[in-house]
Amino acid sequence: MTRHAETGCPKLAQLVARELQVLIQLSADDPLLGTTARHLAQRWQLMGTTGASSGTSVH
Repeated sequence: MTRHAETGCPKLAQLVARELQVLIQLSADDPLLGTTARHLAQRWQLMGTTGASSGTSVH
């Protein structure tokens, strides 16, 4: 994630989204973890396809 922040590489964002999809599959016993991972996976997928964040910066 840090490398993506440094480079903005869409392939790295797609990799993070795929890893979060694995976490979603493994979180059957933890609904909060699954919900959080789904939300993050959607945002990372968006960054991987558009190269931009869907939210506003906190900085």
